[in-house]
Amino acid sequence: DIELFRRVGSNTLRAIGSAQFLASLPHHARIHRTQTSLDQIIRTVTRMLEVEVATVMSGARQRRLTIARAMIAWHASERRVASLTVVAHRLHRRPSTLSHGINRYRTRHPELFELSALRDIVPLGGIDSLASSSDDPRHAAPDDA
Repeated sequence: DIELFRRVGSNTLRAIGSAQFLASLPHHARIHRTQTSLDQIIRTVTRMLEVEVATVMSGARQRRLTIARAMIAWHASERRVASLTVVAHRLHRRPSTLSHGINRYRTRHPELFELSALRDIVPLGGIDSLASSSDDPRHAAPDDA
């Protein structure tokens, strides 16, 4: 670890520690340097949840799509790839709608809202359990067209 520190140099703003340590830092104290783009996050989430990008961008309100939108918004803002406003514009939604979705699904499915989620979670035959009541209008997530 000391050799790695020496090679990096004094000009680099990097924190040394495990992924778990870095994730435990307060949000305002994190320095995120990412080359991930919003397009990459969208593709990764849609592939992971087995939904089409065009469907996520549509006005459809199925639960699986609202989960995908919330995940895209959270991962993009948490990694400082794009602001919630930029993501909302891209997904044809309002920032408040995405914020509501993030709050709702972060409590119900916290494993999807971890920095490691896009790397570590592999769909095991789909996520039908997450969308179990998506056809019931009483359980549809509020979404803007």
